[in-house]
Amino acid sequence: MSDENEPFAASVRPILDGRDVINLALAVIGLTFVASVAVMLLYSIVVIIGIGGSVVLSGPMLMFIEAAGAFSALYFVLIRTRGFTWADLGWVPASSGLLILGGAAAIAVYGILISLALVVARFTENSTVDLISAATNLTPNSVSGFIAVLAFGAVAVPIAEEFLFRGVLFRWLKDGWGLYAGLVGSALVFAAVHILLGTSGALQIFLIGLALAYLYDITGSLWPSMVFHGVNNGISFIWIYLVMWSGAS
Repeated sequence: MSDENEPFAASVRPILDGRDVINLALAVIGLTFVASVAVMLLYSIVVIIGIGGSVVLSGPMLMFIEAAGAFSALYFVLIRTRGFTWADLGWVPASSGLLILGGAAAIAVYGILISLALVVARFTENSTVDLISAATNLTPNSVSGFIAVLAFGAVAVPIAEEFLFRGVLFRWLKDGWGLYAGLVGSALVFAAVHILLGTSGALQIFLIGLALAYLYDITGSLWPSMVFHGVNNGISFIWIYLVMWSGAS
């Protein structure tokens, strides 16, 4: 496909360079750290004055901090300072058919990954392959916690991460080194960041990252990828809560 037919032809949009990517990464880390410290200080004050001894929505709060840090960094580094618009970063409306494609692709990929995990468990000595993540403090055992997890973990965080990993990182790598470098490089970073944050299943995350980047590339909009990402996370969280609540008596 020629450049003039590509949805992100360089001639009609601002150009991302390495400094933009580095500055954005540093801003995300810095703003997230500052927000985390502020929340911990606030929590300490709450405990000291005796209002409460625990924060039920601690997991969702961390998800909120991640999303807020990403959006703030995008705004200050690229939108306000460099003159990008959200549309330049992939916030381009997509047809309902493409949104349905994103959701269907998420379900299909989720099913394929589960099937592969079952095959691994069947034909290897590893009989303890985790099909879903275990319930943690990121998934507080309450209805309000469930709603908050879905709101932040299946909506806010996927939108923020799609801007970062596909709208910025994939696009920068693709513009500079070609499609395959963009697909593989953005998926590798996507997987590495999630592993550093404590998420298991590096190969699965890498494959999902490939699918998300490819979907963004062929549709010209982040919306289908955001739907894919949100549906994938939503299925995971719903499954975790179903298992957690069905085992609670």
